[in-house]
Amino acid sequence: MKRYSVNFSIVASILAVFCALAHSNAQIVYVDAAEGASGNTFATGGALADTGWLNPDRGADSDDGQWKKRAFANGGTIFQSRTERAGKQSELTTHISGLADGWYNIWVFFWDASSSDQSVSPNQWNISTGLASGSLNTYSFDGLGDKATLVAASTLSFAAVPMVKDGDRIMYGVNIGQATVSGGSAIKVFINGLHTGSDDRTWYDGVGYEALQNPNDTVTSKGVTFSDWISSFTGLSGSRALNADADADGIQNGIENYFGTHPGKPSQGLTIVNVSSNTFTFTHPLNNSPASDLTALYRWSKDGTDFYVDGASHQGTTVNFSQGNPLNGVVNVTGNIKGTMIDRLFVDVAVMPK
Repeated sequence: MKRYSVNFSIVASILAVFCALAHSNAQIVYVDAAEGASGNTFATGGALADTGWLNPDRGADSDDGQWKKRAFANGGTIFQSRTERAGKQSELTTHISGLADGWYNIWVFFWDASSSDQSVSPNQWNISTGLASGSLNTYSFDGLGDKATLVAASTLSFAAVPMVKDGDRIMYGVNIGQATVSGGSAIKVFINGLHTGSDDRTWYDGVGYEALQNPNDTVTSKGVTFSDWISSFTGLSGSRALNADADADGIQNGIENYFGTHPGKPSQGLTIVNVSSNTFTFTHPLNNSPASDLTALYRWSKDGTDFYVDGASHQGTTVNFSQGNPLNGVVNVTGNIKGTMIDRLFVDVAVMPK
């Protein structure tokens, strides 16, 4: 039986998962971090007008317990955390406000001192960040934390391109997940530093958002067949076949049905969420009533060519997938690797007739 897979993959190793996403066509809007009553950044649990977390001294020396404002980068300043006592500075919150209701990819941007070709970063600067206070992941180009998820900001597509390089300093971005805006609510992004040596530091510059299709607006099939579902859409420029891709977004029509996304409008696909030594978690939209004549499953591969179904073993390696409970049209999926560890792992979603 022929299986249909989406054109994206997760590449995994023992320590990291690299994700080639089927992105939306939206560009990232950069938002500079700024303090004070008219800004967007403050100590978590405090108020915008309270800047007691920020030391007015703009020097480069270590300063336990406070952040410093350095004259550099976008908006003319960055927030620096440089302390020999890890975690003693305040966790920061940056609000992204004024967005239309919908679903967004969220990015965080920080700087590192690297060689001009990005091959050497002796200072190992990093950042800790996430969408839940007190539960942050640490990222670095080659220092402490996740070194796989971040990307050079110069490789990203921005609505208005910010400063991304200055001499031997390079700005990096990390996609920390997705967030929804409802009723004009603000998105909260949490920031901290995690340092182990005298030259380690965090240079936090700002955040970004990328509009996605809102999973709450996904199209349900109400138990109809795939043919009935695809026929309900007018104006599709491409083929309506199960394994065709009507909107050329890299996600085939059958998977658009399983995801509950519009086959004529680009949508986001898989998004990596978390990685540990032998597990990884990703999310995707989920139709609450997929076509009655289709079935879907997760598959894995060592080479991106030969795929094995959930729970299957190959050459001593077994990968099991566990789907969580959907929330707001999105579901978390956890993959667990057992047995012989491998250098890389490709994952896809396959949809086929029952």
